[in-house]
Amino acid sequence: MHQISLRMPVSLFRELARQAAERGLPVAAYVRSQLAHSIKSPVNIHKTNKETNVSTEVV
Repeated sequence: MHQISLRMPVSLFRELARQAAERGLPVAAYVRSQLAHSIKSPVNIHKTNKETNVSTEVV
């Protein structure tokens, strides 16, 4: 598995942590599943979501 570094507002992290807890998942596993769901082809993609100011890069 590739290492993923994310920068996000604390409020977004708290919301993701809350959602992960509701599903009984570790935060990292939940975030990975959300990224995998939202990225069509996970090879050399750089995608920025301006609404949440989250930048993801999978290499």
